[in-house]
Amino acid sequence: MRTLRILFGVAVVVALVTTGCATKKYVRENVAPVDKHVADVEKKSAETAANLTSLAEKTQKDISRVEERAMTADGKAVEAGRAAQQADSRAAQAGQSAQGAQQLAQQNQTRIGDVQRSVENIENLKVVSTEEVLFDFNKSVLTDEATAKLDQVAQSVTRLNRPQLEVEGFTDTIGSKDFNLALGRKRADAVVRYLVGKGIPLRRIHVIGLGEPEIEAKTRVTKQERQQMRRVVVRVLAP
Repeated sequence: MRTLRILFGVAVVVALVTTGCATKKYVRENVAPVDKHVADVEKKSAETAANLTSLAEKTQKDISRVEERAMTADGKAVEAGRAAQQADSRAAQAGQSAQGAQQLAQQNQTRIGDVQRSVENIENLKVVSTEEVLFDFNKSVLTDEATAKLDQVAQSVTRLNRPQLEVEGFTDTIGSKDFNLALGRKRADAVVRYLVGKGIPLRRIHVIGLGEPEIEAKTRVTKQERQQMRRVVVRVLAP
């Protein structure tokens, strides 16, 4: 009986030992490959995560560069808009200047036409009357006799159609030519101012300061002759 018990125990032990070896073999053949596959998957997941992180960082940098370029483009667009506004303003000013120049050209053309018509009229003008106004020695102030004559001239001019007046100032032969030329002009200007004050338009008066007149050479000029030299000749013309 005891022997049977011993044999039964040995058999149990052998069975347990045999079963344990089979379990380990099963583990080696089935579980180990799974662990390896899991490890491979984890490694690939880690690599994928690292690649995704790198890609995200690169994408963020690209986005930053794009945003920076966009901001730069916006700034350039604003500058271009300002430049366009300035160009429009300059163009408007240039247009106004051109318009003003055109108006001025038209005005000048009108004036040229007036001058041409005046020249044509002058060519057809005839002397209506001639008056001489005398002055004192070295003076350019009108005397009472001179103003009386000029009043008659003004009255006769008002009755004419488009009259023209020639005013020539003279001196005697005493003094230098430059002094006499300036004095003759002053006398002519005095006559013009008086006539304008009587209502004759200045544009109808042509002034010439001639200074001393040309005379024939002789040894002596009398006092009366010098007095006649100190004069302003007013010549009235009309078509």
